[in-house]
Amino acid sequence: MTFLKNIRSLRDKFLAVFLALYLAALALTIWVVSEKARVALEEQIQTHMLNTVNEQGDSLKKELEMKWRWVNSKADTPFIVEGLAGAGELTAHVGVFLRQLVPPGRGVRAVPLLLLNSGGRVVADNSAGALPVPEFRKEGWFKDVITYGNPRAALMADNGRPVLVFAAPVFDGERAAGALAAGLSLDFAEEILDSEKAFKASLLTPAGRVLLGELPPDEALRLAALPVEPGKPLLSERGGILYGVGVLDAPLEAGDEYLLVIAAPLSEINKPVAALRWYIFGIGAGIAVLLAALVFWLSGALLGPLKTLKETMEQILREGDLSRRAPAAAQDEVGVLSGSFNRMLDGLAEKNRQLALLAGITSTSPLPIMLVDEEMTIRVWNEAAEKLFGWRRGEVIGRSPFDLLVPEGEQEAIRRLRADPPQSEMTRFETVRRSRDGELIPVESISTRLKDADGQFMGSIVLYRDLREIRKLQESVLQTEKMGAVGQLAAGVAHEINNPLGIILGFAQSLVKRIKADDPMAMPLKSIERETLRCKNLVQDLLVFSRSSTIEAEELDLNEALTGALSLIFARARTRSVEIVQEMAPGLPRILANRNKLQQVLINLANNSIDAMPSGGTLTITTSLDDGRPGHVRVCVRDTGHGIPKGIRGNVMEPFFTTKEAGKGTGLGLSLVYEIVKNHKGGIELESEEGKGTRFTIFLPVKV
Repeated sequence: MTFLKNIRSLRDKFLAVFLALYLAALALTIWVVSEKARVALEEQIQTHMLNTVNEQGDSLKKELEMKWRWVNSKADTPFIVEGLAGAGELTAHVGVFLRQLVPPGRGVRAVPLLLLNSGGRVVADNSAGALPVPEFRKEGWFKDVITYGNPRAALMADNGRPVLVFAAPVFDGERAAGALAAGLSLDFAEEILDSEKAFKASLLTPAGRVLLGELPPDEALRLAALPVEPGKPLLSERGGILYGVGVLDAPLEAGDEYLLVIAAPLSEINKPVAALRWYIFGIGAGIAVLLAALVFWLSGALLGPLKTLKETMEQILREGDLSRRAPAAAQDEVGVLSGSFNRMLDGLAEKNRQLALLAGITSTSPLPIMLVDEEMTIRVWNEAAEKLFGWRRGEVIGRSPFDLLVPEGEQEAIRRLRADPPQSEMTRFETVRRSRDGELIPVESISTRLKDADGQFMGSIVLYRDLREIRKLQESVLQTEKMGAVGQLAAGVAHEINNPLGIILGFAQSLVKRIKADDPMAMPLKSIERETLRCKNLVQDLLVFSRSSTIEAEELDLNEALTGALSLIFARARTRSVEIVQEMAPGLPRILANRNKLQQVLINLANNSIDAMPSGGTLTITTSLDDGRPGHVRVCVRDTGHGIPKGIRGNVMEPFFTTKEAGKGTGLGLSLVYEIVKNHKGGIELESEEGKGTRFTIFLPVKV
């Protein structure tokens, strides 16, 4: 109907309706004719398939009866009977006689023929091969031949191929003295089944085992279960394939009734129908093209001005060039429409200039910008917002920030703010927003209410400022100030007690050397010496912490220095059932550092990690180039321990802060790590998750 509305001429509308009706009639004709042809062809194919089943079944039946009678007739040959009763030279002549026997009909001309005595021993054969039977006397069919004197047929397998064994009794008077057995491969059956090229034929046992053909096992079992009667084949369709199933009722004594199956894909059956459908479609399409050309020629002159206007609109939409204008020379309705269209373009060009200016401001802004309308639906989302929160523009436009950004605990405050806005047009506050991966990001929200020309509320434009780096900087400054104050205190204390400790240690060591080992004062003096040394080491740590000791740097291979330190902690790790994994990146640039201090950093971090895994775990040491900090290498120490509680993560690097039991830690380990890394102009970061482990990452500058 839309097409008819664009046609002004009644004649053109009539032609268009006529063409549409013609195409509909053509489609209906193609469908009816092709459907009737398909049904007729399927009925013909089905009839032909049933006849083929009967014909191929009759051919197989005749072939089997012919070979069956031939074996029985040869068993009654006097020469065979006398050869079985005789011995020596006569038996040798029987073998020659058997080699001259050729089964009638199709198939391989030379088949295995064996003359067996009543005990199942081979008396003579035609040297055409053996039968797949280890001991004939144990086979049920052989026992029936000898015991009851009746011929028997048996299906056996020779290297995976089916072999049909025909056995006829050889009588000595009224008693079956032996049997003549022939092994017939089913190549004659393959020759018969392959004679019909239109179908794929298969031969099945009553149990559904495939003797000939390529029928899938599950399909063979399904077809074998069908209630097929001799002389009454059935049709079955499954998976786009039509099957014809018949019974091969060859009257073999003690033989099986086999199933003959032929199959044809329905796609092949329907090919002539598809060809007929395309033939009718081609003729009809040719007529439709002629009629369409006629309609196009008649309507072209009448719809030309509208076509020009339409092309101008499409070109503007495609290229975005609002400077183009539609020709409006005519004074008719089309000319009036073109003039109105041009005036609309003038207004759009001005609006577009203003929108481009606004878009440039928002897209280049380093701050995330979001604009929501009065329905609390996101309408603008710039690149900075994508980078901060992870939500792509297409994922948020048209959705509410309550669904994506604003946590539930913050939503009620925003609703109250919108319901009762403040007097000022700008609102500024600190809050949290949820990123795409679920992280709650601390931000400063700066929102401004937007109003139209009539003063009606249109929505709000919201700017966000990421507070994470600011807070990290604040924490870093606070930590530096705190460490500086503690460092000054530690330096004063260390210098005050260093000299007295040296005097105490000197006297203690002098007395220890002079007294005998069995002296009662030996143990107290050695204890004084040991504890004074511990205090001295503590003073040295305080001096390192307070920057009283200088860093003597040398050019180092980072991996080599860390590997040397690891050798000092392997023994302790093994005793605590901790596996140490080294992931050292080869070819790292060399660094300027103090080897002993760098090793002390790794040992302190590794010992803390081992202490955090009392039941064992994995300690991973990784080195690599730092992609985020050009000119730096990175060392990661990661464990699978119990993690650090969130409430104390900000305190772990403070001097004398420890979570260990009294007497098991000084609280200076991580503080020394922090100071050593800082003195090397590096940085350190901590990541931890309770119950999963902790990771310390150290960044060190490379040698320029």
